[in-house]
Amino acid sequence: MLRKIIVLVLLIVLASVIGSLIAKDPGYVFLAYQHWTVEMPLWLLLSGIISIVFLIYLTIAIFQNLGFFFAGYSRWQKRRSHKNYTKKTNQSISLLMEGQWKAAERAALKVAADTRKSLINYLIAAKSSYRLGQLERSNKYLDLAKLVEPNALIAISLIQAKLQIDSRQFELALPILCQLKDKYPKHPEILKTLIILYEHLNNWDEILKLLPILKKIKAYSKEEYAILETKVFRNLIDNHALQLNYVELKKIWDSFCTKQNQKVELLIFYVKQLIKLNHHDKAEVMIRTASKAKWSAKLAYQYGRLQSANKLQQLQVAENWLKQYGPNEILYLVLGRIAKSNQLWGQAKSYFKECLLLSDNLEAHYEYAELLFQLGEQQLALEHYRKGLMLSVIDTNRIENS
Repeated sequence: MLRKIIVLVLLIVLASVIGSLIAKDPGYVFLAYQHWTVEMPLWLLLSGIISIVFLIYLTIAIFQNLGFFFAGYSRWQKRRSHKNYTKKTNQSISLLMEGQWKAAERAALKVAADTRKSLINYLIAAKSSYRLGQLERSNKYLDLAKLVEPNALIAISLIQAKLQIDSRQFELALPILCQLKDKYPKHPEILKTLIILYEHLNNWDEILKLLPILKKIKAYSKEEYAILETKVFRNLIDNHALQLNYVELKKIWDSFCTKQNQKVELLIFYVKQLIKLNHHDKAEVMIRTASKAKWSAKLAYQYGRLQSANKLQQLQVAENWLKQYGPNEILYLVLGRIAKSNQLWGQAKSYFKECLLLSDNLEAHYEYAELLFQLGEQQLALEHYRKGLMLSVIDTNRIENS
């Protein structure tokens, strides 16, 4: 406030000084141009120049303020438009989540029409129309989404393919995913969606081709990849079941790399197929070799099912496992079976007893009962048959109630 008073006083003093100077001597200015002449007091000329400068400054300031006003108004309008867009889009999403498909589609299309460029709302409309069973309309909205947002081609195409897979339009989804794979051969989500499609088409040969790249880019966790790998191997075997022989089985097995071949689940399935094809000796070599690298009770269990040509060697291998890995109910069951096939009744009885001491094993009861019948011990055999039957009933009830 004091500053304003000082400035005002100074202006009054300055005006007084100027006024006294003008009164004392107004000055004189004479301007001539060709036949034109202008005469005026000096102070009038200076006042005119100052007035013109002030008017120019005022005009510029007015235009600047108008520019600020219109820019501010434009920003306010954009904020208001964005707020309305967000509000209406959120409403569309809410309707979609609530399962109000028709309302969601209408709301999404209205926003998309107003903004003329709304990827999310075209996707909402596509999802809603798909839920209403309007597949052609859904594809139309997705095509519009591609037009308004070309940079989102991968995301839109993946959504389109997934909806088509879900509606079992496999013939429409396949070319979309194949084109995406050709452009982006290492894109995890494209490859995983293609895997889902090939599973529906029962095309396990194509899935097998994708396994190396899936493993390389780590599209799945180790556990997920192992499950997929086993599923592929099993289904390849099933698809060739009618013409499956050892050559065909070996060909499928060799299509997996060495490290994959060492996985227990795959080894077990492969061994089971060898047993089905009556190639017991080849299965015996596979199990014995694999067990040197990594011993597994599950794999050892299959060893007990073999009808090897060299049964004594088979027994020695299993006995060495017992020395190396110690007491194990599965291993005792395996040893009992091999000893029984070698007609070593005393050893077989001993191994089955050891197995049953460690666990109330259903198979051990039946195997032991069968051996006792052969040895003429019917009463004890019936007791073990009864125990095995009781365990079987308990397992059946547990499965039915689970």
